[in-house]
Amino acid sequence: MTTATADDRQLLDAYVRGGDEAAFAELVRRHQAMMRSAAQRVCGDPEEAQDAMQRALIAFARRAGEIRADLGAGPWLHRAATLEAMALRRQRLKRRAREQDAVAQGRAEAGGMPPELAAELDVAIDRLAAKDRTAIVLHYFEGHSFRAIADKHGGTEMAWQKRGVRAVAKLAAILRRRGVAASATALGGLLAAGRAEAGALPAVLQESLRQPWSAAAPMQGHSLVLLIMKTKLTLALCFLGGAILSYAWTEGPARSGSLAAASSATAPQATRIERDDRREVLVFNLDGLAAAIRRFDALDEDDPSRESQLRALMFSLPADYLAAVRELLGGVRRTERFQAIAASFYARWAELDPEAAWLAAGEEEIFKKAARRGVLLTWLNVAPDVALERLLEAPQDGDLAILQEFIGGKSQHAPRDAARLVDRLTGSWPEADRRLFPQVARAWALKDPAATGDWVASYGDRGVRNQLLRELSQNVARSMGRPGIALADRIDDPPMRTAARLNAARWWGISNGAPALSGKTRNPDVWLDGRFPGDWSIDEIRAFSLGTMANFAKYYPELIAIARGGAQQQAVYEGVIGGASFSQPALVADAVENVDPAFAATASGRKSLTAFILRWTETEPAAAGEWLAAQPANAKTALMREALNR
Repeated sequence: MTTATADDRQLLDAYVRGGDEAAFAELVRRHQAMMRSAAQRVCGDPEEAQDAMQRALIAFARRAGEIRADLGAGPWLHRAATLEAMALRRQRLKRRAREQDAVAQGRAEAGGMPPELAAELDVAIDRLAAKDRTAIVLHYFEGHSFRAIADKHGGTEMAWQKRGVRAVAKLAAILRRRGVAASATALGGLLAAGRAEAGALPAVLQESLRQPWSAAAPMQGHSLVLLIMKTKLTLALCFLGGAILSYAWTEGPARSGSLAAASSATAPQATRIERDDRREVLVFNLDGLAAAIRRFDALDEDDPSRESQLRALMFSLPADYLAAVRELLGGVRRTERFQAIAASFYARWAELDPEAAWLAAGEEEIFKKAARRGVLLTWLNVAPDVALERLLEAPQDGDLAILQEFIGGKSQHAPRDAARLVDRLTGSWPEADRRLFPQVARAWALKDPAATGDWVASYGDRGVRNQLLRELSQNVARSMGRPGIALADRIDDPPMRTAARLNAARWWGISNGAPALSGKTRNPDVWLDGRFPGDWSIDEIRAFSLGTMANFAKYYPELIAIARGGAQQQAVYEGVIGGASFSQPALVADAVENVDPAFAATASGRKSLTAFILRWTETEPAAAGEWLAAQPANAKTALMREALNR
């Protein structure tokens, strides 16, 4: 595992347990933009926001061990940055005693968000319950999909999506109580559009909807009403990372200082929410989208924020607009800038009519790869069997990467379905089968190791099968314990099977030694239930003991307590010495005294005993010398004295 590929939970664990500075630096890198944005929205000053972020990071370094792993570092850091920013803002307001000046400054820094909302947003978020705050911060501020949040924190994508909707509604209610009038629809659009950019309204969305419109005036382009579903996230959206954005202001009489009063200055006439008895609808027209595309094409430099908003608009296109927008995209000058936008456009087309989109992507000249990617990812997600059949008719360069991206997402939430699709590739596309089979197995094994073992054991290539089972046995043993040993047993090469079982036992101890011995776990497969498994060899007992002592040295007495007979006790002693001789030598002195002197004749024994005496002498020379002097003459003491003399 590297810091770049590890998730927040792993990085936090590495920092808390081992003081891993690289893990701490990676956590800071991932979340500093969100923290700075949150602080800036509260205090309205970039330098003050930087100070608040630095204070929050100092608190994080000091209190990282208190963070709940299931909620992750992001929500904690958001709250810390918000609280520090609030403290700094109070200090500044006391010094200056001019609140209106501070609010005006906040408006200038917030890039267009009404100052009342910019000043109160993060304070209101801090008043949400922990899981509601997690949904807001991870989805709206840091851009994680609800599927990714579910994979990381548990639960289902739909459950987190509903929680996000409820959290926005609660946030709107808190803001209203604090004197900021905002509907849940308006607030959801603002949060989605901001994406940790200090509260700025989506400029491209404004441009696309800014064209004047009147029922009495002749129309210069198409105009229609798009239905906005409160919680709809399209499947293509999940894979391509876009978002359908909308915003509106609270309807009703405007009052001074409210969002409703700000609407007349910020919302163009065409940007309005119309209501009937059952739903809300948004009115906009094609000419506004054409203007936004021209403006983006004319920029001197790339603008990721505007690109993101254009992609979001592509996802909201109705069927009537497809031909016109395709023509608009065909006329842009900076084609490299529009690749992702074209992929989103074709993904939307595939949602509406996948067969037509597939044919159109085949005819595409300017955006050929982007078009094929957009159609394939969406079609595979909507109708995977049909899409795979079309793909296998004439696969092209790049299709395997697209398929791998789709299967990667599929295997995270529906690994059995992903396995079924991979099975279809076995005879028709061997290269894809070789690359995708391990990808699905790795994800599936952590959800259902027994079913994964059956699937992998049926793979035709014996070498690939056994190597993959060995890898899976380690991964599963780290997280679940006993099922990792069972996967190792599926290996049909005896020496490799023996090595895999030893490795799985060691990793079981490294990751779950404490709950395995204490029983403090909800997973019965992790707990040893007061004894070593009856099918474990002496070497496996030694490997588990070594792994446990590497991270859970205080459980040495529990290890000795579950050993049955002299052979198991000797194995525990040897494992204990090997696992903790360098980190906590004084703790294992008892094990050194009790281990058989013959241990000194083995390679692992020589290494462990030497490390034990050298480390103890380095940290506590008087205690180590006194202890060694009191030991009887045997092979162990001779080896240790020789090590000191060298």
